[in-house]
Amino acid sequence: MLGGMIIETKGSPTASEITVLQLPLGRRDRPQEGDRSEGRYLIRSEQFLDPAIYQKGSQVTVVGRLRGSEVRSIGGFQYVYPLVEAIEIKLWPRARRISPSVHFGVGVVF
Repeated sequence: MLGGMIIETKGSPTASEITVLQLPLGRRDRPQEGDRSEGRYLIRSEQFLDPAIYQKGSQVTVVGRLRGSEVRSIGGFQYVYPLVEAIEIKLWPRARRISPSVHFGVGVVF
């Protein structure tokens, strides 16, 4: 199981590929926002995953099988992408941030 943020989604009526920036998983296996990543990986699916729904910046969690790797270029250098064959993909709803929240609490120390 891996999670992360979608960088790009490409597809055809019979297959799709999602490029993902890996992010550590938090509660309920949802990717955590932050500045830690183990790199990028590719998700391959035999289903059509609409790029309008699986948008850049959306968070996903995937359960799948590692099926090797592919070398592609990122900004002038070669990068090895692990390739995950999707069994199940969870697209997370975008987090709603209305305003900063302030929490007050009263504590008792014994």
